[in-house]
Amino acid sequence: MKPGLRTKLASLLILAQASWVYPWFVASHIQLTGQAVRMVAGLLPEFFRQGEKTISHTSQDPDILTEVFTRALVTREKPDHYFDSEYLKGETLPLTRYEYYRLLHRKGLDPQVVGCLPYAIWEWTEKLTGAFAQFRRWPESKEIQTKCLLYAGILAHYVQDGCMPLHVTLHYDGQMKDGLSPRTGLHQKMDGLFQLVRLDTEKIAAGLKVKPSVDLYNLVLQKLKESQSLVEEVYRLETELMAEEKSSRVISLAEKCYQNALSFTATVFLTAWESSARARIPDWVEP
Repeated sequence: MKPGLRTKLASLLILAQASWVYPWFVASHIQLTGQAVRMVAGLLPEFFRQGEKTISHTSQDPDILTEVFTRALVTREKPDHYFDSEYLKGETLPLTRYEYYRLLHRKGLDPQVVGCLPYAIWEWTEKLTGAFAQFRRWPESKEIQTKCLLYAGILAHYVQDGCMPLHVTLHYDGQMKDGLSPRTGLHQKMDGLFQLVRLDTEKIAAGLKVKPSVDLYNLVLQKLKESQSLVEEVYRLETELMAEEKSSRVISLAEKCYQNALSFTATVFLTAWESSARARIPDWVEP
């Protein structure tokens, strides 16, 4: 099959499957996000800790937004949930989304096929940074506090998507052949690992050290590579993942994924807060 035709078919398949591909079940996002907030509670303002439920609730919104059955929103939102870097063959990612689109265009690639997850993480971290900067200037503003909580929840969702290995590979639901996924059901099993093996977020978070990053661009790329490095293990354990009883090796895999998710989420929260101290608020902004 010609590469151009394969890309078009894959793009159509993604749109057709938009209602069934989920990065973790929403319960996983809610629990992971709440734990990440608790991990940085002593390092961020008190309103952030008190807003744990709002942040956790909002972390499910990016999935909800793709279920309102509007073509424009599904088409725009869905690619932000995954990144199939194999298509780029080692190409360095540009710093901005539209430079990335131009790169894909030159290579004959479709953003809906490759995905845009790194840009969702970078952009929402910067949005949270801006909201935190406003809070630093107007710490009593409830409106600004609410904005921080909402931005944090949406950011958490995309960060955690990046820690689900099948969202950072073109082999997202079975080993891809002829440009199409065989849809084995493995993706859904990985989405539900948190519930299936009943992991304890407190225990998983124990011992994880979190510090802000001075290089957000490379932090995101590093974390996505860590997640991608688990893809081979996922397929090595495919039979055990599909079984009703989860083996110790499957539980170990789940723990790795969720440690990555907790560490990454807490890190971007703290990075946004620390970066906000250096952000400039224009004079025309009002509280």
